[in-house]
Amino acid sequence: MMAPMKDSDYTERLLRLQEQRWKQVFAFANPYGIHIRSIVSGATLEVGCGIGRVLNFLPQQMVGVDRNAESVGVCRDKGLEAYLPAEFESRYRGRQCFGTLLLSHVVEHMSTAEAIALVQGYRPYLESQARLVLIAPQEKGFASDATHVEFMDFERLAAICEGAGFAVQSAYSFPFARSMGRHYIYNEFVTIGKLL
Repeated sequence: MMAPMKDSDYTERLLRLQEQRWKQVFAFANPYGIHIRSIVSGATLEVGCGIGRVLNFLPQQMVGVDRNAESVGVCRDKGLEAYLPAEFESRYRGRQCFGTLLLSHVVEHMSTAEAIALVQGYRPYLESQARLVLIAPQEKGFASDATHVEFMDFERLAAICEGAGFAVQSAYSFPFARSMGRHYIYNEFVTIGKLL
């Protein structure tokens, strides 16, 4: 197992990936952004927001949390609402104001048990019957990042949902069929649950 990457190094890696020329050229027709907008509902809390890639899709509707101070700083420089966990807790304590809890490319960086605990930690901020959206890379994407810990397939994502008190409503492969997961780096598992 490799040593953990420094926060500054990980933020730099995310910035390099996001600034690839082809991503800039096709930003206007970003299928990932269209997909995200179609699956979140109401005010959305993104845990593990990184440098704000997903927050950019719905900046007036989304709030981000990340443990990496450098990444939170990048989000704030973009005018996005992002917090370190302690800052978020201080600002939102006692408020059940989010209709969606989103973890996109987060849970594969931890064990299933750690992911359940992370989701449970943010449940107090959710409205009744809020939804949980979990997105994780398939095989090719999982292998592309040495900081990934546990391969989160449909079964493990369902275990996270259920373990944290959500009922699975849907699970599917995006953007292509499940069979593409070994070949296409951006193919993802998507699981959506509803708070019980």
